[in-house]
Amino acid sequence: MNVQKNSHPEWLVTPYGQQRPLTHPGATACAATDIKILKIEPGKATSHHFHLLRQSWFYLLSGSVRATSHFHHWQQELQVGDLLALPAGEDHFFLNTGTTVAEVLEIGTPGHKADDKIPLSTPGMPCPVPPGRFWSREARQQRPGLLLANLSTPESACLGQEMGVDAIGLDLSDDQWSERLAGLTWIDRLKPTMSRFLYTHLTEPRLVLALLHRLRCDTLQGYRVTEKLQSLYEQVRHHGYRVVPTLTGTGMDLVAQATLVRTWPTPPDAILWQAGSLPMAWENDCAVLESLQVPWMVSLEQRQIPQTFQSRTHFAGIVAPAPLWQRPIGDHGLWVTDRDAIIGLLRSLEL
Repeated sequence: MNVQKNSHPEWLVTPYGQQRPLTHPGATACAATDIKILKIEPGKATSHHFHLLRQSWFYLLSGSVRATSHFHHWQQELQVGDLLALPAGEDHFFLNTGTTVAEVLEIGTPGHKADDKIPLSTPGMPCPVPPGRFWSREARQQRPGLLLANLSTPESACLGQEMGVDAIGLDLSDDQWSERLAGLTWIDRLKPTMSRFLYTHLTEPRLVLALLHRLRCDTLQGYRVTEKLQSLYEQVRHHGYRVVPTLTGTGMDLVAQATLVRTWPTPPDAILWQAGSLPMAWENDCAVLESLQVPWMVSLEQRQIPQTFQSRTHFAGIVAPAPLWQRPIGDHGLWVTDRDAIIGLLRSLEL
């Protein structure tokens, strides 16, 4: 049993009104759960944010509020006695739509952690980190770049950094993206010498910008080029990040995507070409990429890199998925970073 003598805690002033925590920040119970009361003034709104791990329940004690999720596309009018449950990863904010102060009881688990809360409506999104090694002109004069895709462990990141890898790719491209993001807290301890590419299926600009900032990325690696994504790319570049859209396939399919890119008011910073296994007529496809007059990379499915890529003016490097730079351990389904494979990829780019 744990009784807290906290029947009259102090109210804390907030931009939307007041907040009263009902659990002590240092209490053992708060590691699992914390409880607070929110007072929201008429016409005021709480911050727009989401949590990586925390699940929350909101019980309306008085007044009326509107709960909104921009990225999950819902709004809910809450009346006294209503209970709203939110899973981790679901963005939200509350607006007092009434004429009196609204009181909301909030219960969350696990307890409050500063790095678990990702704000989405901070005025003037923070400036990005300086561009990493991949975007360095000096590095490109030495050799084309190497990006290790699907990276998820600090060991792989640190080893790649020591070996001179130019960029790493962080993958948040499935429905479990919030859980994946929660597992990347180690990224804060990594020196920002390598470029960091965020690969995601998310398209809401504020959410994408928040994730780029949280992971200290300098580049958004987008999905296949479409007119819908053009607006996202423009907004991301407006905030100082690099944009690398993806072109897929070969032949006329590739030509159609390249034609769409040419209509953009501002060309992308680079292009990533996912061709699958290299086609017999890859020279023609490379000519299409060269015609865009921007750096381009190719995502490989094998370790053999065609040497003639090096003769292309705008060839910027390769993207290596995990199977190219990892090796299995026994029959356990576990993989580790293969140092020799990375060395081989780097040497192939120096030819």
